[in-house]
Amino acid sequence: MSISTEDLGSYLCHSCSSDALKAGQIEGWKNELHENYHVFPGTFDQYLDIFVPSSAPETIPSLPLDKAFPTFILKKGKETRSYPGLLKGLRQVVAEFPPSKKVTFFLNHRAQILFPFKAFGHNHHATYPDIAISLPGEDLQSAELILSSMLLEVKSQSTDDPFERSSLEHSRTLVQLTVGARSLMVTHGLLSAFMIGIYGNMLRIVHYDHSGLVASPAFSVKRRPDLLQKFLWRFAHPVMGNTVVGCDPTTRKLTDAELAWVKARLASAGEDPLRQPEFCRRTEVYSTSNEDEVPRSFFLLHLVDINARLLSRSTTVWLAMEDPRQVLDGGLSALPDDLDEIRLVIIKDSWRQLVRRDEKVFYDRLEGTIPEAEWTGLPRVVCGGDLGEREVALWKARGGSSEGLNTNDDKQAGSSSVPPQSVFPRPPADPVTPSRRAPSSTTSSPNAALSSPPSSPLTPLPSSDPPIAPTTPLQDTTRPCFSSPLTPLDKLQPQYPLRVPQQQTYTWRVLFGDAKRHRERSHMRLVIDTVGRRLTRFRSTRELILAMRDAIRAHKLAWEKGKLLHRDVSVGNILIVEEPESRPFSGFLHDFDYSNMESLASLAKAEVADVLSDPEAQLQDEISNVDEELKERTGTYFFMACQLLHHIPIIHHARHDLESFFWVLIWVVLRHTEHGHHKGVEACALYFKLGTMEDSRSAKITLLYDHDLDPITVPGNAPLTHLLQTFTDLVHARFTWRKGPSEPLTHDAVLALLDEALNMPGWPVDDAAKPVTIPDARQVTNKVGADGQSQSSKKRKGKQEDTAAGAGGGRSSKRSKGSEASRNTGASGST
Repeated sequence: MSISTEDLGSYLCHSCSSDALKAGQIEGWKNELHENYHVFPGTFDQYLDIFVPSSAPETIPSLPLDKAFPTFILKKGKETRSYPGLLKGLRQVVAEFPPSKKVTFFLNHRAQILFPFKAFGHNHHATYPDIAISLPGEDLQSAELILSSMLLEVKSQSTDDPFERSSLEHSRTLVQLTVGARSLMVTHGLLSAFMIGIYGNMLRIVHYDHSGLVASPAFSVKRRPDLLQKFLWRFAHPVMGNTVVGCDPTTRKLTDAELAWVKARLASAGEDPLRQPEFCRRTEVYSTSNEDEVPRSFFLLHLVDINARLLSRSTTVWLAMEDPRQVLDGGLSALPDDLDEIRLVIIKDSWRQLVRRDEKVFYDRLEGTIPEAEWTGLPRVVCGGDLGEREVALWKARGGSSEGLNTNDDKQAGSSSVPPQSVFPRPPADPVTPSRRAPSSTTSSPNAALSSPPSSPLTPLPSSDPPIAPTTPLQDTTRPCFSSPLTPLDKLQPQYPLRVPQQQTYTWRVLFGDAKRHRERSHMRLVIDTVGRRLTRFRSTRELILAMRDAIRAHKLAWEKGKLLHRDVSVGNILIVEEPESRPFSGFLHDFDYSNMESLASLAKAEVADVLSDPEAQLQDEISNVDEELKERTGTYFFMACQLLHHIPIIHHARHDLESFFWVLIWVVLRHTEHGHHKGVEACALYFKLGTMEDSRSAKITLLYDHDLDPITVPGNAPLTHLLQTFTDLVHARFTWRKGPSEPLTHDAVLALLDEALNMPGWPVDDAAKPVTIPDARQVTNKVGADGQSQSSKKRKGKQEDTAAGAGGGRSSKRSKGSEASRNTGASGST
């Protein structure tokens, strides 16, 4: 059961050991990460102040500089001989920590750590970290992700540092770090994660969130172990949550009593038992920015779908039940001994780009415009909203800087009277890709410029200096920082001692100011009332067509009643109702993240005019030209209408979504039925091409023109074969790219074909979906770039999209003036 896009596949399909990652795969990863990793240009103390906020001052004695790692000596090809000295030093670093805050270290060299969720493990890389680091207070006896807070990778030479160079081998090292961070984030539901890399004697901390990764200045772990000690102390004393920095304070593991209660309730209700009870969580759901709101709480039971791509929407979908307890006097009432009924819901966690509307806005529009008697094929939002916006609103109210942050009240486009600035006075020479060169021994000692007193007047960094050289300190409140999201240290409020909010990413704003605010993401959590099953898990082909018909009915309602165009019809966004007897429909359309409200220019122009008149609007690239906004290419690549794949941008209309339904049907039939096409299992690749936009468009046109000579049939299934023929004829006859007048596709015309087929006799009863092995598509991608060309047709610039190619399609989105809304980079999966 799921609100799902698992079938779109994953880039992470194989082991992540150095041996297993082939050159083509590494090149693909390198392209995805290219613009999204950075070396912090300030001091190490500044790095800690921003990325590792601490709730407790460091009260332990400073570590003697020459005592921690005296026997740690790395030699090329003999790294394993150094591990005893490294482990001894790491344990010495935390020796004086309180037991509840002390981490332990487990030597894991050559031991495989699998993707944590077994049902999805075949789609994702395993990883082989050298050392696993426990959660605070845990005694780690094996490399279990559920008990690990960080992973550490060791390379023998300082020249192995992946933030210095970008060769294939350096990229392989960076991928190892990234896969480890991804696995930790999905295991614990983290907002951000940290990894540690040691290269020779030099150590870097790397901070990951869903918009990018930032490496600390490198320092010598032998000469400055106190800096590692400072980091680990802060890491174990988070301001938010109660485990480590980066944990989500609205989510926690179930207690033993809660877990036992959940198991008993599921058994008594006849529901499936828990698959991996160690991952069950309790999560809070907020619907407003009211500080006094009492959240609704839910027990997360099964992970039913996941997009494990790190730098993307990173959607996770859980089957859940509401926690029935009430909040009494600051605590919780007792769990009831029995419940008359268990209501299962779906909880969807995702990270939306700040340039896109809150998905709940679209659901609110549907609720407000579609009469109850006509409601069909659409789920309803029970509760939820944007946790990032909520936190930012509270953060501002409690003393946080209001500049550079996004809430519903802020307009998402326009210009500011103050030019955008980063936290640091000197932007990189290349405004897109900052310098990642580590300091050389000839320009800076390993201990220089790593930390500085808060009051030190430091000078701006010349463009030729290494990135860890001193910069204007973040604490300097005399220097105006108009667009920085950081709160000066002396302005922090005791009740909210954070310089940046945590439920929104801030990697780009910290480094570049508001000029890159559109690259950030905000944490969404919605509770959906309808539990669905993936379209590719149909139990019969008739059920497949019923679900598609109801989804098209829903699309018609949304467009005609709600003036809302979905714009992302794909195999993952059409679901089969799991319990159709409980709903008046068999399938439904969901995932309105990329939708557009109202029709075409009238509303859009009004919105842009309103935005541009707002003097507080900060976002530079959201909507600078109405026509370009309306011509944005949005959708899942394999299912985009042919006209949208043309190099000339056009306005996205309802007819293009209707054509997408057609391509979804063709894709599912070619992959999941015993069809009669002469190419057999290769037929899908024949018509859903990897490569350029023109390649994909040409392949689809070939299907339409050759269908009389080479039709797609399903032997033994006359109704489905008839539908494939008539639907292909309709799409071919009404192509708007053809010369001469052409009537566009309409909802009524498409629905008439589906209803005709459903009313025919001869539907098989035992033709459930055929399973398909998902290929690894990382070596070739089919993303639409900023110039409208596929990334595989030119030098890739890492502007990858939200959905994997080759296993269901890559997300395409082209915005005006290179807006980063079109560049959802990532490291695995779909959604």
